[in-house]
Amino acid sequence: MTNSTAGNAVQAYSRSSDGTLVSLASTPTGGTGVGHGLENQGALTLSGDRQFLYVVNPGSNDLSVFHVTDTTMTLADRAPSGGTLPVSVAEWNGIVYVLNRNASSGTGTGPTIQGFQVSTSGALSPIAGSTMTLHPTDTTATQIAISPDGLWIIVTNRDSNQIDVIPLQQNHAPGTPVTAKSAGSGPFGFAFTDATHLYISEFQAGTTSAYRLDSQGNLHTLSAAVPTQQKTTCWLAITPDRSLVYVSNTISDSLSSYHIATDGTLVQPVPVVAATSGGSLDLIVDATGNYLSVLATDGSIKTYRIDTTSGALASIQTISGLPSGTNGLIGR
Repeated sequence: MTNSTAGNAVQAYSRSSDGTLVSLASTPTGGTGVGHGLENQGALTLSGDRQFLYVVNPGSNDLSVFHVTDTTMTLADRAPSGGTLPVSVAEWNGIVYVLNRNASSGTGTGPTIQGFQVSTSGALSPIAGSTMTLHPTDTTATQIAISPDGLWIIVTNRDSNQIDVIPLQQNHAPGTPVTAKSAGSGPFGFAFTDATHLYISEFQAGTTSAYRLDSQGNLHTLSAAVPTQQKTTCWLAITPDRSLVYVSNTISDSLSSYHIATDGTLVQPVPVVAATSGGSLDLIVDATGNYLSVLATDGSIKTYRIDTTSGALASIQTISGLPSGTNGLIGR
């Protein structure tokens, strides 16, 4: 998303057979952005069936929904996000939750979540009892996601070093959160490989941790704060075959990688699998597992070919010219 104060929009690309990106269109969300970085992961997400795209509008405090095909994007609905400065959105089986950095415009108010049900046409309906303030003061809440089995909502809180695990009840409203201390300092971006294994980057010391989520919502550390030897490790992506974790290191301007062992631990870290330029931010791996793209603070997207055996990256394209403050990447 362009995240422009004059009007937020989604810039869409198609991926060619050689992995390079070709611009399709820029489509307005109907809301506004804030024109600067959000310290977040997950500003855009796709529904599990790949029919709907959800986009936060941090300037107008709402959420937009698009119906998407391989060649078109059509705005389907837009609704208030239930707080201020929405930064991340998650979907599972027609249930959508958005994370707001603050409950209100007052200073120091804590993060909130708001849930919606989505109709077959993409219309958003707020879920009764789904609005929840997670903490009474600012935690720089960074990302929200729903576990692959639909049982848990996860939220990372960067500045308080906390991870919230919130049960998702049968009525789709949140239950009582279980808050865990992060194994590393500054939990930021994360992803699941399955319903019980979770991988979280940690910006403060440039590390990544692996966890197992049990049936009571407790996180058990499998790998604690494995260093990248880089600075500000923030965004994280996992290959479709669940064998590799990639993280971006903004200040070091690099990408690092880890292999995932059969027991879920992180092994064979490579501190610099690619040297980037322009300040690396959000990153995605395409559905084939053959290509990685990373957004940079200078308004560029860099794409790499993945060696699926070693995890090594080879640069194949750089696209430039996106607005300052452009935020988030997602692919279908």
